[in-house]
Amino acid sequence: MNQMNRSLREVLQDVCKNVSPEQSLLNSFPSLKINRGLPRIYQRSNPSINYVKKEFSQLDVVKKLVLEKTLLPRYKPNKNAKICLFTFMLSDGWGDFIAHKEIAKILANQYPIVQSIVCVPKGFSLSAPNMILVPYDKECPPESFSKIAISAMQNADLVLSCPTYVPNVEELKKMTKTRWLQVGQYGFIETNFFSPVNGNYCMGLHFLELGILIRESKEKGDFRTLENKTLLYALFSTTTPQTIDIERYRTFHRLHLAYLVSPIGGAIYMHALFQFYRNDSRTIDICTPDIGWLIQYMNLQKGLFLIENYGIQEIEIHYDGKIHRRELARSGKKVRFLSGSLSDNDFRKLMILSEEFIAVRGDQSFSEAISANRLFFYDGAIHARYFIKDLIALAENKLSHNPGALSLFRAMGQAFAYQIPDETGEWVEETAFQERQPWENIANRIAISLHSEQTLAGFKQFNQMVASEYSCNEILCQLVAQELSHR
Repeated sequence: MNQMNRSLREVLQDVCKNVSPEQSLLNSFPSLKINRGLPRIYQRSNPSINYVKKEFSQLDVVKKLVLEKTLLPRYKPNKNAKICLFTFMLSDGWGDFIAHKEIAKILANQYPIVQSIVCVPKGFSLSAPNMILVPYDKECPPESFSKIAISAMQNADLVLSCPTYVPNVEELKKMTKTRWLQVGQYGFIETNFFSPVNGNYCMGLHFLELGILIRESKEKGDFRTLENKTLLYALFSTTTPQTIDIERYRTFHRLHLAYLVSPIGGAIYMHALFQFYRNDSRTIDICTPDIGWLIQYMNLQKGLFLIENYGIQEIEIHYDGKIHRRELARSGKKVRFLSGSLSDNDFRKLMILSEEFIAVRGDQSFSEAISANRLFFYDGAIHARYFIKDLIALAENKLSHNPGALSLFRAMGQAFAYQIPDETGEWVEETAFQERQPWENIANRIAISLHSEQTLAGFKQFNQMVASEYSCNEILCQLVAQELSHR
């Protein structure tokens, strides 16, 4: 309480001294790491005129959130507490389900009694014997919950809702009469529901967020243990490859896992890859679980698949049980796009089995890349716009000594600019001043970075730093302990 009162006094003193909010925070918390400051809005005609977004303008609220994070280690788990882990899966929310399972594992280490409830869009096929599943169509009103689900929430000491916004959450709170703790996905601190003024929390890399989920990766990667028989046959012409088959494959092929979402991000990734391998004669196999980006890209290009040949003779697209071929030249190497859904286990194995420079597109695939310590290209959807800002800001702060790695991170930000819609008003976010560069140039800069050994070393160091300093695994357990202490 004394610390809280001191922070509030400092707020008033800083206002009188015309100190910036960020400097005020550093004055109160000298060890605080700020890579990207409080979110601001800028005047288009004069960017020097700007202000902190209203959700972050109450500095006493922001300082309270920072103070809470510093005090969390004081809270110890109550082994007898009953925790209900609740997740509302979005229509494209496979990552939401993965996050739920990972958080359940983390909680189980300190809270033996954890009951899982997942709202599942109709059409998703889930095998979850230890979970209570609540199917929904377009909405998930409280009356759609079974008596078992309602009872599980009512009997819990705490409902931890993570990582998405829950529709009708206030009605559920009234119905269950249980304390709720709501934690949002990466970068959602700037959304209405998870901003500081709402009393909720958020995972991510911003200094007001909790960090990201880190896996204890024990996966060594063995082609023979892949579950996807179609993929195995495409790689080895057999579903039971032996050591000699794998050695032969490694001699004549390059394998890259590419989990992409946008056509421009995909174009940048594959052109950078092809440029990097221009003088390599081996077949390039791009394993892309979701091929939607490639279909959109081909529609945009109107028949022109590549802007250059890159020494490629033939393109193969394996899609929906069929192989589509296009010849580009009389000689050269082959490129194969291998599409099809992957199990969680196969995804993690392929992340290890892939060459360096994989592509990821969401919270959980990003966490997998960091945990497995792989050189990655991040191609997020539009809702990741704030997370990508924090990722680039962190790289700017930590990789100034490594121009190759920093250039690749900056290229990710330039690629993501194609995802951000144009702002038309006089007051805009800073991304409104970022000019879209030709995507071909971005791809070339990435390829140049990949040729530097220092780039790979920088990424390895960056990943290790994030896993060590920005993990939310322990913080989530501490946050639960804090909430339980307030019952």
